[in-house]
Amino acid sequence: MSFLEHLDELRRRQGRPDQAEALLAEAGEHRLAPLLRAALLLDRGDARASVQEAERFLRRIGDDDPFARVTALELLVQARLRLAEPDGAERATTELEHIAISAGTRPLRASALLARGRLESSVAALEDAADIYGECGGRYEAAQAWLALAEAHRSLGHSADAEAAETRARRTLASLGAPVPPPTPPGRSLLTARELEVLRLLARGLGNPAIAAELVLSVRTVERHVENLYGKIGVSGRTARAAATAWAIGNGLV
Repeated sequence: MSFLEHLDELRRRQGRPDQAEALLAEAGEHRLAPLLRAALLLDRGDARASVQEAERFLRRIGDDDPFARVTALELLVQARLRLAEPDGAERATTELEHIAISAGTRPLRASALLARGRLESSVAALEDAADIYGECGGRYEAAQAWLALAEAHRSLGHSADAEAAETRARRTLASLGAPVPPPTPPGRSLLTARELEVLRLLARGLGNPAIAAELVLSVRTVERHVENLYGKIGVSGRTARAAATAWAIGNGLV
């Protein structure tokens, strides 16, 4: 990676995406450009475009240099999960695990554990990833693992553990001069990114077919997301849609 691209990654981590975009433009068609674009797109919430850029990078790299594929695979896990595409996340995670086994290095083991932990909301895997990253001096990566751990704890109803993990992550990021996310509202962390999108559209009065068209999903997929989010927020029956809308408003999600 050239100095320019190192600087681009630094700007992204520091929360300065506009400068990162400008530096990326200077990089032109360097082979790493799609990878850096994928990271920026994911930061800005465009998971679908991030997937496209990450996969473009992987096609360019091919299979001859597995270590060069790692960062793109890490991004794919996150983007696929945001899109509620666990099969794609599983494929990327499995490849990361194979690379980690082949290499036998601790940072790659931590990368594979972080991916598996995100995919399965595994507290043990995420704790191990954070610990290994910390031992290897990867404080920024450890903070990301702590943030993922906080999300996993919240999905399991472990509010105190979630708050402790998030606080640790935020302190680490602050000490590094990296962007520090605000504390996560309990309602927001309970649902996946895709479930939040569905809930917001549902609260606007859209029916399942309209939500499917808006998010470019099948109606059946939307129905599954609606069923899952209903179960998580504890609503059911004929009044579920109205109750879910009220819940979304009460939690500041719309």
